[in-house]
Amino acid sequence: MLVEFLTTHYAVPQAKRAAAVYRLYREEALRQGIPPIGERTFYYERARFADQDVITLRRGKRAAYASQPFLGYLDRTTPRHGERPFARAHLDHTELDIVLVSSVTGKPLAKPWATFMTDANTRRMLACYVTYDPPSYRSAMMAFRLCVQRYGRLPQELVVDRGPEFNSVYFESLLSRCFVTKLDRPPAQPHFGSVIERLFGVTTTELLNQLRGNTQASKIPRQMTREVDHDQMDHPALGQSPREAFEQGMIRAGSRAHNFIPYSEAFLIQTRPSTRTGVVKIHPARGITVNGLQYWHECMRSTQVAGQTVPVRYEPYDMGFSYAYIGDQWIECIADAFLQVHGRSEREWNVILEEWREQQRQHNLKRVTLNGPRLAEFLRELEKDEAWLLQRKLDLEEQPQREALLMPESRPGSVITQADVSPIELDLSNIPHYEVYH
Repeated sequence: MLVEFLTTHYAVPQAKRAAAVYRLYREEALRQGIPPIGERTFYYERARFADQDVITLRRGKRAAYASQPFLGYLDRTTPRHGERPFARAHLDHTELDIVLVSSVTGKPLAKPWATFMTDANTRRMLACYVTYDPPSYRSAMMAFRLCVQRYGRLPQELVVDRGPEFNSVYFESLLSRCFVTKLDRPPAQPHFGSVIERLFGVTTTELLNQLRGNTQASKIPRQMTREVDHDQMDHPALGQSPREAFEQGMIRAGSRAHNFIPYSEAFLIQTRPSTRTGVVKIHPARGITVNGLQYWHECMRSTQVAGQTVPVRYEPYDMGFSYAYIGDQWIECIADAFLQVHGRSEREWNVILEEWREQQRQHNLKRVTLNGPRLAEFLRELEKDEAWLLQRKLDLEEQPQREALLMPESRPGSVITQADVSPIELDLSNIPHYEVYH
């Protein structure tokens, strides 16, 4: 009788209060001559009865979704969570069990790391960034760029572990600027093996042995493309492929155009990191100093700008440029030692800087700033350093991938506005002609 009353009076869209349902139950039990249970026992049974289906009947799907238990991991059997695509995603790193070779020399280099951003509702891969560098804020930054470049948006919630790269000020600021809520995985949450095994349902070896370049010459690799395998194979937790689930979810949830993020210079500026203090002081002759390098732009000659303290950012994969916020706009500044540092990553520059400081300490030399001539001479001396040479080779292998994520119209000395700039049509007939300067 109690279960019948809970089913017909409590688990209904009218959402009657538990006290009212108990009074109805007590009156009906007394009318039938059945001793009713106590109110405390009734509330205990009601709590056991109120599962996700009951919450859905009483308050709707959104309320049921909010009360679902937090799932801090993904594997092949984890039920889909997130009420729609891009509602929640998981960001993970894993070291791939394969050694890649140089595209120039053919010699082995190192094991790469992969960063995955996976949609929790459809299991579709939103971004996958492969790099030789160990997990850092740079891997998360590139995953964000890949996701926006491909889909024009970011997930509303992002589940991450408690790694240092996810607890940095830069990462928290990036999430805040992009209106993404961070959800920390519980510290006692088991890792359930590598990310590859959780996502693809096979061991790392079984997956990577199918890739071109593996060392198993006796096995004939099947032809694979980025469109095959995980994205189009039926997923046991979905009952369909991730691509089908994603497309159906986007149709049901709508395009939500207000969540679109244009892949523009303004977005790239948001993803670029800042220095420890976040600001620099402009010197009228030397410009600004970022990460031990001096940068310059012609606008810094102005007396209105000199001496100001302005926000600054830099591109971690090209130390030849930094960006200063001057006059309500981001100005691209060029390094004094541009020829020596252009195309060098922050990680490689840190190796160079550490070697320079160590040399200064060993010889008890006065601390000297690395300018262009000194840096060029020091790099010639550093050519025998194995750590620097290895990092240089790794960065050169990744350079095409990184350049694909930079805006092609980005040019040295450009001004980056906060909004997208529409193309300007030029009328060549109105351009004035000037005399030849002798």
